[in-house]
Amino acid sequence: MIATYWYLGSDQVVWVKGLENAITELAINDATVTGQLCDKDLVPVGAKIVFVPTGANGNYWGVKPAGLVLVKGTEYKLKVLVVSGDYQRTVYLNRRAEYDEI
Repeated sequence: MIATYWYLGSDQVVWVKGLENAITELAINDATVTGQLCDKDLVPVGAKIVFVPTGANGNYWGVKPAGLVLVKGTEYKLKVLVVSGDYQRTVYLNRRAEYDEI
């Protein structure tokens, strides 16, 4: 299941999958990957999220903590920074804060 929301009051695993070198197409398994949840104006909300490699294939995971204070219905952006040697890339993941409905 791919979450389309930042769930309020729950830990939430966030994945960065398939990082690879654009020239060699080899998986990047030694990158430093960090994330910062921000409001719509890119003002940081809470602490940084540190991603850890899963061991192969350029996949990394991090956790948005349950205690992060977000406002229901508000849009937030996760700013993800990937650094590996001279390679650096920033991507944004946009989601709205909602309660998880199981």
